[in-house]
Amino acid sequence: MSDVSGVSSGNSQLDLLVESYKQSQASRVTNLKTRKTDLQSKQNFYNNLNSKLSSLTSSLDKFGNFKKIGDKWEYSKLDGIDEDFVTRSISSSDSSVLTATVNSAATVGVHSAKVNRLASNDLLVSKKLNLTESFGMAAGTYKFKLTSGTTSKEVSVALDGNETNQQALKKITEAINNTTDITVNSSFVKDTETTGRLSLSAEETGQANQVVVEETELTQKLGWTASLNADTANRTVFTATDAGYRTKDVADLTSKFELDGIAITRDSNEISDALDGITFNLLKVQDAEDAAVSLTTAIDSKAVEDLINPLVKSYNEMMTFLNSSRSLMRSDSGVTSLQSRLRSLLTTQLVPGTDTDTPHYLTDIGFKINQDGTLTLSDKDKLKTYLAKANGSQKVADLFTSDNGFVSKINDAVSSLRSNSDSSGLIQTRKKSIDEQIRNTDKRITQVQESIDQQAEILKKEYENYLKSFYTAQGQYSIIGTMSSGSSASSYTSQMSGSY
Repeated sequence: MSDVSGVSSGNSQLDLLVESYKQSQASRVTNLKTRKTDLQSKQNFYNNLNSKLSSLTSSLDKFGNFKKIGDKWEYSKLDGIDEDFVTRSISSSDSSVLTATVNSAATVGVHSAKVNRLASNDLLVSKKLNLTESFGMAAGTYKFKLTSGTTSKEVSVALDGNETNQQALKKITEAINNTTDITVNSSFVKDTETTGRLSLSAEETGQANQVVVEETELTQKLGWTASLNADTANRTVFTATDAGYRTKDVADLTSKFELDGIAITRDSNEISDALDGITFNLLKVQDAEDAAVSLTTAIDSKAVEDLINPLVKSYNEMMTFLNSSRSLMRSDSGVTSLQSRLRSLLTTQLVPGTDTDTPHYLTDIGFKINQDGTLTLSDKDKLKTYLAKANGSQKVADLFTSDNGFVSKINDAVSSLRSNSDSSGLIQTRKKSIDEQIRNTDKRITQVQESIDQQAEILKKEYENYLKSFYTAQGQYSIIGTMSSGSSASSYTSQMSGSY
């Protein structure tokens, strides 16, 4: 029992010894893990910085082109970007009658318009036919030409000679609609239960797109003869039974409206060439006594805000991120310099000169510089005031798009951080270095842990050997003690027996 107890006690001591050794060496692994955690924090910082940089450069790309020349990204503004600062809005006093859209070419001011007629699609209807009666044409392929606008197409209809009027009308309709690139739509209509007619409708509105049918034997069966539109100002109008057009005078297919008292006609209800920069959309005809619709064109400062806000937002997000990461930035002068350069842009004169009609700083157009280095457009009236001045839109554009403008200055500040396919910027270089350090630290953690485990195993075996030797010696000592005790007892008994 004592041996078992001794072994159990020895094993317990052995476990305590091994655990004590591992604990004494734990700081070696802990220090490495702490280093890895620090590296991962830096890795996360550069990943987030790279994300903010990508967002910022994407905003820059909307204003200019950036090309790597040597160690620097050169900026050149996009063609037409300055025109995006020349913004206009237009409002209608009655949008149920007339609406309009504008572009930068529109002149600021007020116009009056009155809609007298809407453009319509030309419509030609056949005469009424009894559906069950024979169409009365022999078997064969019949052709005729359909014209609308600049498109003229030949229609081919195959008949078997046994068609009723209904069957023939359906075949003609199908043949027209299946003709490639034709600009006329055909419909078979049953006006009563026993009669039917065929209609042709131009796809586009206006006089220029009137429908003209070549007279042939087949079209004569439908009542479509050349006489219907011999006089375009006095075309035959269809009746309850006879063929004809819906509109008598082909000129009445055009739209007609008065713009500032001037009569204007067009083939469409969408008119983009009456005034520079304005497209009119005619929606409803007005009565003679109705008041004209007022159209007001104004400077659209909101559109300029929408143009520059994404850039300002990306700039602010970068500054906010850098402000929240100062402890990590202290070890990287390149990133610290970025924060300083970006912040200095806010007080930099972006447009040279002293002309009071020209904005020179971002604050001139209403931006406020916050304590954390971010921007807020707090006075929108300032922006609107400059946009309304002579050449004001271009002057506001210069603040952002000129060679020394806000976009160019931001590009200069972040240039060292950007990377492309054939070179790496500061962020990519830092990330690669940290990734390598993390991999090496992971390897070192594994090596140190394996070393500790191996040394613990060696100590365990040495102690086990010591215990074996100890217990062997202890056992031998017990045997000797037992033998010694037995010999003494026997001698004493013998002596006692001899004395009696």
